[in-house]
Amino acid sequence: MSDNINININQVSWKELGDITILVVEDDPFNQLLVKSLLKKFSEIHIIEAYDGAEALKIILTNIKIDIILLDLHMPTMNGYEFLEELKKDDKSYLVPIIFAMTTDENEKRKLYSHGVDGFISKPFNIEELEIKIYSAIKSKIEKAKDKSLFHTNDDIENSQKDFFCRMVEVKNKSNIDIKFQNEVIATIAKEFALLLGYNFKVASNIYCASKIRDIGLIGFNQDMKLDIKFSIEDKKKYNEYILCGYKMMNSHIETNFLKITKKIILQYRESYDGSGTPSQLKFSQISKKAMIVGMAETFEALLSIREYRDKKVYSSQETYNVFKYESGKRFSPELTKVFLKNFYTFIKLRKQILLK
Repeated sequence: MSDNINININQVSWKELGDITILVVEDDPFNQLLVKSLLKKFSEIHIIEAYDGAEALKIILTNIKIDIILLDLHMPTMNGYEFLEELKKDDKSYLVPIIFAMTTDENEKRKLYSHGVDGFISKPFNIEELEIKIYSAIKSKIEKAKDKSLFHTNDDIENSQKDFFCRMVEVKNKSNIDIKFQNEVIATIAKEFALLLGYNFKVASNIYCASKIRDIGLIGFNQDMKLDIKFSIEDKKKYNEYILCGYKMMNSHIETNFLKITKKIILQYRESYDGSGTPSQLKFSQISKKAMIVGMAETFEALLSIREYRDKKVYSSQETYNVFKYESGKRFSPELTKVFLKNFYTFIKLRKQILLK
């Protein structure tokens, strides 16, 4: 790679590139404002802001389409080098060109190029340099995408699977606001819990999606999952059968990391640490940690939601906390329960935020 500019200002035609989204990762509010003011004349350019590498990663991994990243090197929480290392772990970001919004010496440039950087923008910012370099990077990205269009990457397949299965579940639950809300809470808590346990953003995002489709086999279940109905023994037997149907649905598709995680969750998230769960009475290390994460997130939401068939219709936050403490070593792994309880009130806040949306 080189930092040379091969296009002059007269060759730039933004309309042929279509709408462009730029992620500006910069902790200095003045520089953020300056970039926006310099580029606001181009109606095709949309800007998203992040104030450190950690915030930028979260934006990227929510599947927002990002065409180019303007990245500062010196930032709190996660600096430029750390951001690049984390970005490498996420397969779907490999076509995103990156430009460091910084000046540096040639030795530093070579070091940064080896980390996957495409070029550099000088500070203070110059509108002509910004325009040409951004245009060149987007143009290069389009050419790379054309080269890749002859085959599907693993990431393409995973994204297609997520979209397909999530849409199926959304259609099933479209008229049930309560279940839609609860699924979002369970998925969000499971993802946050996974991050706290040390899983990277991509795995945590896969757990999020898998949580939403954990009961996909119930699409064939002719009883609507009403919250005020207590299942009979026969209903529970059928329920377990349809859980297995969900697993079989996954088996008919190309094996990806997303599907590997999802199949474990579908089969095991109702298992218990002490072997008293369903459908296979697995225990201890036989149960996938990812499945138990989802099982704990679902129990958390179930206790805090109204269930008319229970003697106790709804549990308070403190009562829910006490249940988790009691179930440590029984329903849940002591190791996971310790982390969950340490962050319990963070999860309570997340749930309230989703409720207010």
